[in-house]
Amino acid sequence: MAIPHRARFPAGSPELEWVLTDDGSRTLRHRVLDETFHSGCGALSETLVVYLDHSGVAERLHTGRATRVLEYGLGTCTALLLTAALAEACRVPLVYTALELHLVSGDLVRGLGLVERIQQADLSECWPKAVPTWLTDHCFDALAPLQAELAHWIDQLPPKPTGLLPRITSCQLGPQTTLELWQGDAQGFPTQQKVDQDREPVDAVYFDPFSPESCPELWTPAVYSTAFQALRPGGSLVSYCVKGTVRREISSVGFQTERLAGPAGGKREVLRAVRPQ
Repeated sequence: MAIPHRARFPAGSPELEWVLTDDGSRTLRHRVLDETFHSGCGALSETLVVYLDHSGVAERLHTGRATRVLEYGLGTCTALLLTAALAEACRVPLVYTALELHLVSGDLVRGLGLVERIQQADLSECWPKAVPTWLTDHCFDALAPLQAELAHWIDQLPPKPTGLLPRITSCQLGPQTTLELWQGDAQGFPTQQKVDQDREPVDAVYFDPFSPESCPELWTPAVYSTAFQALRPGGSLVSYCVKGTVRREISSVGFQTERLAGPAGGKREVLRAVRPQ
């Protein structure tokens, strides 16, 4: 099936441009890789359904349970901002660790248009089946100040030093939300885990790097094993990618995989992989 034409407009970067996705939300396209950061069928829908809902993170926050998330591929920061907004609305502590090699600018975070889209959208239309109980009229009210704080914090970061070692920084995005940013190659994450014996297991992994074709170094059993070890028993890894080779390799490191319905109007199936109890 041919990919439909979607409006594109400048993002103020030679490598990136904005794309208007089918649900009215924006994502970025990497011109060199010819890859978008989210599904063209709907960046907002994909983030809400695949990551917040299918991971169990939204339900955890809605029921008052402190939560830890590890994201591979921070991208436009959409998943971070929506997860943080829900944590703030529920008044539940959230620790969010993000692995990103190429951090977007503060101006790109401001230009995301996410607040405006949330205010205009009927979010109940994102789900292929029943709307989850955690979705309320006010669950993303904290989005605007979080987006402003994140953009300001990124603006204040000094240039990342060259070299192989990652730069690890943290900030308090809101009263409930702590962000830990790992700026570097995600393949180096196990080294830090071995050094930091106090790192607590996470409740969910948002696995959202570019596709296996564009970013094969992150779609490997070694990386899946790291994610498995980072999760608590019963925790979930979720991803937009449901390819058979990916499912088999993820299963090979100990995960139990399943295919779930994707967002309405988007991919028919997406992936959830659970670390057994």
